[in-house]
Amino acid sequence: SAIVEGADKFRVGGYGGGVAVDDSGLVRRCIIRNNESFDLGAGKSQGGGAYLYGEGNPAMVDCLVVGNTAAGVGGGVNLSLNKGTTGGLYHCTVAGNTAGTSDSDALYVNRNCGIIENSILSGSFGVNSENVSSTKKFTLKNSCYDETPADESPFTLTDCISKSPRFVAPESGDYRLASNSPCIDAALVASPLGLGST
Repeated sequence: SAIVEGADKFRVGGYGGGVAVDDSGLVRRCIIRNNESFDLGAGKSQGGGAYLYGEGNPAMVDCLVVGNTAAGVGGGVNLSLNKGTTGGLYHCTVAGNTAGTSDSDALYVNRNCGIIENSILSGSFGVNSENVSSTKKFTLKNSCYDETPADESPFTLTDCISKSPRFVAPESGDYRLASNSPCIDAALVASPLGLGST
């Protein structure tokens, strides 16, 4: 396990305040919190917590992404996958993040490749409508989100829960699930790393 905290990304065009993962990279069992992706103009502040991009299948597994900020889009995570079908988020919680634009505090999806599965998104999420649309959908599978997008047509929402995940005490940084959370035991399979319910 690792913690990525307090980083500010003003290099590489402002992409990925905490981590930037390309091609087939993997971030696993990490806490990514309180990072910032600075605005360098031309929409180059993306992914306050994490920026996943490239031609392969970069992924995050069993990660907590909280308290991050992007001046542009994707306060928590920005997914910009060019190809591949298995890159994305698995068994992750993304909550308490802030973005400056595009209603994307939790997540911004730049292209329709990849997937989010068995994860929790707390906060708004948006898409690049030029690359993600009703004919080029992005998939959320067996995940929980608490803010319904204004337009659901760019998403394939399979067995998802549209309710508050009910964290124990997010205001003090406790993102464990409360005993009455609808997300407990709702994952399709147990965490690949044996961390229990997502």
